[in-house]
Amino acid sequence: MKIRGKSVELNVEAIVFDKDGTLIGSIETLQYIFSEYRKAANTLGYDTEKESNRLFGGSIDSVDTPLYTTYSSEVITLMAASVWLTYQFPWPKCRSIAEEINRIALQNLDLSILHKPNPGAMEAIRFFSKKIPVCIATSDSQDSVKRLLQNWEMKPLIKHVITSDEVKNGKPAPDMIERLSQDLAIPTDKILMIGDHEVDSLMAFNAKAHSISVGSKHLSSDDWVSSLQELVDLNIE
Repeated sequence: MKIRGKSVELNVEAIVFDKDGTLIGSIETLQYIFSEYRKAANTLGYDTEKESNRLFGGSIDSVDTPLYTTYSSEVITLMAASVWLTYQFPWPKCRSIAEEINRIALQNLDLSILHKPNPGAMEAIRFFSKKIPVCIATSDSQDSVKRLLQNWEMKPLIKHVITSDEVKNGKPAPDMIERLSQDLAIPTDKILMIGDHEVDSLMAFNAKAHSISVGSKHLSSDDWVSSLQELVDLNIE
């Protein structure tokens, strides 16, 4: 399939979407999630707001903070660190507290906020899945992606989901795209990565795949679009 961006046309056989920040998750959404973690800590009687805010960069409006780019597997470690910095409990106790904070926060998240699609996200999946395999490559967990796709009723439209926990190195290393290439039997140079962050474009570049960034042009991306809706509009014949 030939996929058009603003200024290039790419011949690809599969398209891969990042999840957080691309399909869902504005900075405001991530700050909402962070607030739920703080509430969960307070529920357990631990005031970690100062240190967790410092570790996650919770008050910084930037896509380069840990809040925006951390792997799901790192969240508990950062929360445990905030507990340790605040109370200096033994590390095993800090980790146990963080695990409970994580459990309570995930249980209390409002899915209507958490799974609110970014403009054109659902349309892009529907449109491209009719033509080529659509995949998701994310630093989040398989369970999180499964809940999203069930909520959107789109699980049958996604060919494959790969997470950073399933490969040796996460973004911007090429591992996830290389794994998808093997699983799909499609060369990496026939795979198109769509993401909002530089690490998405770098992952594609390192795998010798193509990339179109969302929101702004990245140094390592082939092209960019302002939103997924624009990507769909550019490719409707």
